[in-house]
Order: sequence, then C-alpha cells, then structure tokens
Amino acid sequence: MSLLHKPNQSIFHGLVYGLMFFLLWEWLRPFPVFTDTGELHVFVWFMLVCFVVVFLQLGFVLSFVVVLFASVYGLHEIFYGGAFFSADGGLLTVQHLWGEVVHNVGLLMAWQLYEVTDPFRTFVMFLLLALVSYLLYYWLFYSRGIVVFVLATVVYVAVLDTFTNVEGDAAIVRIVVTSFLLLSLLHLVRVRGQVFNAQTMRKVPVTWVVLLIVVVVVSTSVGFAAPKYEPQWRDPVPVIEEALSGELFEMSDLSLSSPSNGGGAQQVGYSDDDSELGGGFSQNTRTVFHAETDQVGYWRGESKNIYTGRGWEADEALVDADHFDYPMFSDVVDATEHKASVTFTDEADFHLFFYPGQMVEVNEESLSYDIDDGLTPEFLTDALHGSVGLYEGSANVRLNEYEMTFQSPSFDQEMLREAPKDDPDEVTHYFTDLPSDLPGRVGDLAEEITEGTDNRYDQAKAIEAYFKEEDFSYETDDVPVPEKGQDYVDQFLFETRRGYCDNFSTSMVVLLRTLDVPARWVKGFTEGDPLAQLDDGVQRYEVSNDNAHSWVEVFFPEIGWVPFEPTIGYDNDVEFEADSEEVSLDIDLDNDENEEDRANEEDADLEEDLESSQEEDESEPSTSDGEDEKDEGIGAASWFNAQSLFASVIVMAFVVVAYRMRYRLIGLYFLVYYRRFGHDERFGQAYQRLLWMLECKGVHRYEGETLREYAERVDELFSKPSMRYLTEQYEKLCYGGCVDHLDWKRDQKLWEDLLKEASS
Repeated sequence: MSLLHKPNQSIFHGLVYGLMFFLLWEWLRPFPVFTDTGELHVFVWFMLVCFVVVFLQLGFVLSFVVVLFASVYGLHEIFYGGAFFSADGGLLTVQHLWGEVVHNVGLLMAWQLYEVTDPFRTFVMFLLLALVSYLLYYWLFYSRGIVVFVLATVVYVAVLDTFTNVEGDAAIVRIVVTSFLLLSLLHLVRVRGQVFNAQTMRKVPVTWVVLLIVVVVVSTSVGFAAPKYEPQWRDPVPVIEEALSGELFEMSDLSLSSPSNGGGAQQVGYSDDDSELGGGFSQNTRTVFHAETDQVGYWRGESKNIYTGRGWEADEALVDADHFDYPMFSDVVDATEHKASVTFTDEADFHLFFYPGQMVEVNEESLSYDIDDGLTPEFLTDALHGSVGLYEGSANVRLNEYEMTFQSPSFDQEMLREAPKDDPDEVTHYFTDLPSDLPGRVGDLAEEITEGTDNRYDQAKAIEAYFKEEDFSYETDDVPVPEKGQDYVDQFLFETRRGYCDNFSTSMVVLLRTLDVPARWVKGFTEGDPLAQLDDGVQRYEVSNDNAHSWVEVFFPEIGWVPFEPTIGYDNDVEFEADSEEVSLDIDLDNDENEEDRANEEDADLEEDLESSQEEDESEPSTSDGEDEKDEGIGAASWFNAQSLFASVIVMAFVVVAYRMRYRLIGLYFLVYYRRFGHDERFGQAYQRLLWMLECKGVHRYEGETLREYAERVDELFSKPSMRYLTEQYEKLCYGGCVDHLDWKRDQKLWEDLLKEASS
C-alpha cells in the first residue's frame, strides 16, 4: 500500500473515501441471501480496518501486518470462537490457518476447486476486500474512474433484485444518495486541484457540503414521494426464459403453495395452502425466528389429514387450549422437560406456536403479539392436528415472541413393536382415508416394502428406509408438477423418483395408509443454525425459510404420535431407545473363546503396525480424534512435511520477488498499455501516470513547487531535457483545452524513456 505517495489526509478526503466504504458495503449486504455467507458483520469490520489502513498510508510492512492480524481475528470469530487473546485462542487460529493455506494451495494446484475448505475461502475473501479497498482509493484520487464503479454497483443490485431473492428497493435509494454525494464531493476536489498534493484544503467546506446534502436529500425525497408509473414490462425473468426457449406463454404469479403454473421457481418457506404440491423452488435464506433452548428439535407447526391426490387439506377441531389437554404422546413415554424462547423477525407473520416435541405451557408474561383493532385473542389448539395458536375470529393475529415449556420424548423400540393395533375409531376415520382413485400399484408397493414385518413400527421403519436405499434423489430445482388427473404420490414413486421433503413425506403417509396404518403429514421447521453458546447449556439458533420442512407422524395405540423422517439427507431428531436385551447376543462359550483369540491376534498385529509406523515417522504428531479433526478442518499437525515446506518457500519467494519488482511491473504495464491504446487524447492521462511513477521513485514535488520547477529538477536528476518538454505540452493541454498541438507518436519515446527511469 506504499505504492501511493501520501496526499494530505484531510478530513475532506476522509469524508470522500468514507462514502466509498458505504458504497462497497452495498456489495456485501446481499451475500447472506444468495450465498451461504454468514457473520456478515465480521466482513464489514474487516473492510473498515482496511479502509483506515489505506487512508492513513501506514507503509507496506505495517499495513500488511495490520491486515493479516485482522484476517486472523476474523477467521477466529467466524470458525473457532472463544477468547482470541488466550493460549488456545489466536495462536491456535494461526496454526489452523497455516494448515488451511498449505492444504488448499495443493488443492488449487491440482485444480480441485470444489474441495477448497470454507476457512480458506474466507481468508481469500478477506484478502480480496483488502485489495479492493486499495484499488478504490487509487480509482478515487488518482485514476478518477469511479463512475464505472458506481454504475457497476447499480447494475449489480438490479441484477440480484431481478434474478434472486434479494430485495433491492432500499439498496437503490442508498446507492443513489451515496453516489450523488460522492461524485459531487469528488468534483469539488478536482475543481480545487486537490488530487495529488492536497495542501490547501485542510478544512471541510462546511457551507458547500451542507448545501449539497440538502439538495440531495430534498431531490431524493421528492423522487421517493412522487407518484410513479406501474411497471410497463412484465417480469423480465419469464420474458428472458421465453426468448431463450422460444415458448410464449403467460406466467401467473408464483407462490410456494401454487406450483400448478408449470413448475416455475417458487420460494422455499412455510405456507398455509398445501392443496397443490410439486414444482421446484429457489432458496430463501430470510430469517423467520430466533430461538434459545438447551434441547433443540424440529419446530412443529401443524399437521394435515386429507390427502386429495395433489396436496393436503385439513379438518379443523379447534378447542380451548388453556391446559394443552391433547398431548402428542402418553405418559408411558419417557420425556424430559425443557424451556425455549422464540422471537420472530419483523417480516414473519404467524399466529401458530412452533415447538419441539410436546408443548406443555406458554409463559403468558413473555407473550407478545399484534392484532387488528386492539382485540384480545384466544389460545386454541387443534385437537386433530396438535397445532396451537392465537385466534380471534377473522382478525389477523401476529406473534412476536413467547417463552414455553416443552417435553422431548424418547421412544422405546420394543414398546413400539409391541403396541396393539386397535386404533380409536376417530383416529381411523381421520388418518387412514385415501382418494378413491389412488392407483392400486401404490398399495402393492407398500405390501412389497413391508413384506416380512409383523408390527407397525417395523412397517414404518421399512418404508422410511426404502426411500434412502433405493434410487431416489433429493432435488429442489427440476421437480415436475403432476399432470391433470395424475396422482402426486404415484408420479413420485413410479416416474420421477426425485423431489424434496413434501414428496418423501407425503408418499410415506400414503404408503402407510394403504396398510391401514394411521399417519399424518406434518410441517414446520428443522432445528435451524446455531449462532451462539449461552449460559447453562442454552444455545441460540437462527431458523430461516430454508429450514421449512415436512415429515411424518404415525399413531401407536396407548403411546401416541411418533415422528418419522423419510427425506434423503435428513435425520430424525427424536430419540429411539433399543432394549438392551434385544441387542444382546446368545453366543456359546466356545465361540466367545474363539472370538477372543482372534481379537488378541488382531490386536497384536495392530500393535506391530503401530510400532513400525512410529519408527518410520517419529516426528509426526498424532491426533486422538481424527474424524472430528477432519470435520472441523485441517489441523495444525498434519501439514508439516517436506512438500508443504518446499511449496511454502516457493510461494514466499515469489511474493518477495514480486514486491521488490513492483515498480518495474507497474511500469511495464503502463508501457504495454500506452503502446497499444495511447493517442493524443490520452496524453494528459499518460503524463499523470508518469508523475505518479516519479512519486513512487521518491522524486516528490515540494509544497508550492510548480510543474515547470519540478520538471527542471527531474531533468537534472536524469540528465535529460525530456520532462520539461512533456510538461510544456501538458500545460498547453490544460490551459489551452485542445489537443491539436499534440503528437503522441512524436512524444511517446520521451515519455517511455522517463517512465523506464522512474520504474527502474
């Protein structure tokens, strides 16, 4: 960063450069929406550090140290946690980072880009932000090409707003305001000649800046408040699709619950209407709520019982829920009691309580909600489906936050296998019904899958395992919608065999019902992503629309409703205990002795292998938990070998050589560029590049020194009259305002000779 000479670091220059910070921030804001980037605040703070370092011009070595320290601290905050200034904090992070760099450099050299680890990607992102911070400073005060960056920012946000889930309305307003202020202030800098040696502007021109802010704010406010035309074009996405595919068709509005429009892209999330399932969807990472609990699980919202052949509907049986007298499971089930608090985001709009396991109680003092017309809602539960919510006629009730007590069950497998089959009439009536036109091959498949089972639990486990053992695939993009008259489950089981949670869970419910096993379709959210470890084992979780999920509950008489998870890539969050007697083996004593002898022989062979490996490499440290270390990243103990050391030396040597030759490389770039693109109109730009290279060489302009005086001093230094001649041509260009007297081909040789001297 010492490539730039030090201009006067005035408050005014800092104000202009600070606006660039906010403009670059707009590039980072959408990252959590369309990428898997988290902890955005860490990147913003790192970017702020880089901007301060670049503005203060601390020199290359000090700047490098500060940026590297900030990178390590950022990686520690994102991936490793804990106290940074401790024995197991920053030093351990440095060791991990070194291991990550060495490991991933090998992957890059092998072109295994998909194997690059997240910590290394983040480290590269930090370096990229540092580089961009430097480049923006150069573009702002030297190259003067900042308009391109402003336009690129507008295009960037517009494209994301059009083709992704990013909402760019507020971003465009912020960009317009920031850009007007930035360009206006930069124009003032140019007018007052403060680009290279800002010596006179030591104070901010307050009157000018205040007037500028007033004009920008007033014009923006008028534009924001003024009436606007409705969009004159249809949504550009289907228009582009039509142009590319040659198909002209009318696209209706899409929602998660209305995929019947041809399988267009919906957004994943929780929807009240599940009557039409199918079709692909796009990701939606917007947060729905935050939860704090010491026992996480699937967040249950509601279930539905009527399968129509295309989706789900529900019979309602709302009753007073003051005491939650409609439990999910009976007292014979082992359950532990836990507490949780849920806080919805401003964008979420739910009247249902989401809870893991079985809700026991809601702390009314913690309950916060919004309701139309100041009414008071009632606690009601759906006795058929286990959902609990706030209701008040047709009024809209929106939950804000609540604290609750819930039970987390643990089901005994033997108890489930021995459960009777005499279901209550009400359960049989509501939870075994199927459409009359369901294809018979669905029931035949259920019989085939469960052949050899003699109890309800094994039947459910067999169907659950069927989806994960056969050639089914989890797919969210290319998921077809059933044709008219085609059954949703039949299409999935026998034709497409690809889909997401709705396909798998609905199919399992239907397969079970063909066997007269009561089952229902449940939806809610998965556990969410852990954000922070709090006191007493409590963790804070973030649950987003991407966590929307559906699963299956099966009824067992005298036990209750038991969850099952058929979707590929998901694991049931409910604990199932195996009877210790069931897993014990009846092996005679002779077999025990034979097994023991074989085990002893294997242990002896293993010890010999370990001893030989230790003799071969005594210096290589070992890890006691290899699998965990692999999951967490590349440890500090696996990278130190001859190959990594050699690669590190080569990389460091390359960096040192490139740094020492930086002026020559930059000069070579200027030579090549202006040989190809140089012409009379670019003479002024080429002259300024020459001034910049002379500053880098150490030939600084003194305060108050004119360009002619400076040119004479340069010519004396290099024993050539070239600089005075080029300066005369530059002054004619600046004061005359025309290029008629210029001849780039004539002056190019003089300019190149001086540039070579400056970059040598």
